[in-house]
Amino acid sequence: MVSEAPLYRRNHQKSDYARPTFIVCDVDEMEKASKWFKSAAGRNAEFIGGLQGQRDLTVIGNVDVQQLRERPELAVVAFGRQVRRKCIGLALNGFRNVLFREDQKYRGGRTQFNFLEKNGSALSELFDLLADDESRLTLSSIIRHRISGDHGFLRIADYPEYNHPQVRALGGYAVIDAGAYDGRTSLDFARGVGAGGKVYAFEPDRSNVKRIERALADELTADHGTVEIVEAALTDQEGFVRLKASASGSSNIDDDGDTIVRSTSVDSFLSEDASRRCDLISIDVEGFEQAVLSGAKDTLASKRPMLQVSIYHSIEHLFEIPLSLAKILPDYKFYLGHHNSYSTESDLYAVPVERVAS
Repeated sequence: MVSEAPLYRRNHQKSDYARPTFIVCDVDEMEKASKWFKSAAGRNAEFIGGLQGQRDLTVIGNVDVQQLRERPELAVVAFGRQVRRKCIGLALNGFRNVLFREDQKYRGGRTQFNFLEKNGSALSELFDLLADDESRLTLSSIIRHRISGDHGFLRIADYPEYNHPQVRALGGYAVIDAGAYDGRTSLDFARGVGAGGKVYAFEPDRSNVKRIERALADELTADHGTVEIVEAALTDQEGFVRLKASASGSSNIDDDGDTIVRSTSVDSFLSEDASRRCDLISIDVEGFEQAVLSGAKDTLASKRPMLQVSIYHSIEHLFEIPLSLAKILPDYKFYLGHHNSYSTESDLYAVPVERVAS
C-alpha cells in the first residue's frame, strides 16, 4: 500500500489550465484569484469558492459543493494566504486532491529515507493493529511522505482533529486536555460535552494559561461544559519539572528550562478527588506523550477512557506509542488520523470496544 499511496497535492502547472477549474480562496481574495486565473489561462475559472474559517466553503453562483466533489477531472486550486489551513478545510469538505497556486516550499519535516526499511517489522505490526482502511491508508501516506520527502503524499482526514467519528467528546463526558495551549481545544471539548460535562485543561506555561482564561471569558457559555484550568505539567510523577516556556504551543519540559513548574500525573490528579471522572484523555505535550500515558496506567485500567495522542513529535512515536498501548489495552480499537498538509498533526485515536459506536 505504501508504493500505491497517491500524491494528493502538487504545484499547479501550465497543463492544468486546460482543465475545468475550481479556485478556493478566502472571501476577500476572490477578485485577486479571478484576475490571476484569467490572466494566466486566458479564460475565467469555472468555479470559485470562498473559505471562511476552516470548514465553511461557499461556491459563487450557489453551486452545490457536493456536485463538485463528484467531478474527479476538476482542478482544485488553493489560492492565497494560509494554504495549510485551506488544504485542511478542503479535506473536511471532501477535496483531498489539491493544486498549489504557489510552491509551498515544504522542506524537511520528518523525512527519513530508510524509515520503512529500518522499521518495517514495527510498521507492519502497526498496520495490522489499525481498525479500519482509512487508518491504514493514512499510515501508508505518512510512510510514503517520510521515505520520499514529499508532503503531498500525506492524506488529510475528512474529520477535524480531535473529533474522530469514534473518539470524540460526547455529551456529559469528562475530558483531560493535556497541553491546552491557548484554550481552543478545551473550548471545542467543552462544546462537545455540553452543560453536563467537564474539561480539565492542563497547561504549565503561565503565559498560555492567561490565553486560556481570556478565551474562556470570551466564548464559554452556559451550553458548554465547565472548564477547570490546571496550571501544571502532566507527566508520570508528582513534583516539579523545568519548563522551556515559549508562550506558544511548543513550550515543553526540558532539563535546561529556566522555569520551574508543578507536575502531576493523571492517576495522581484523579485520585485526589473521588468526584473527578475521566472519559477521554487528549494528549499533545511536545514529545512527552509517553510519560503522560505512563502516569495514567491505573486510570486506563479502571476507567477505560478514550484516547487521542499526538504521535509525530519523535519520528519513532508513529509506531512506538500505538504498539506500547496495544500491549496494555488489548481490547481497544486503534485508529490513525493526519490533520495537516505538513508532517505535523498525526494522531492516534483509541477507544475501548464497549464504547465503539455501532
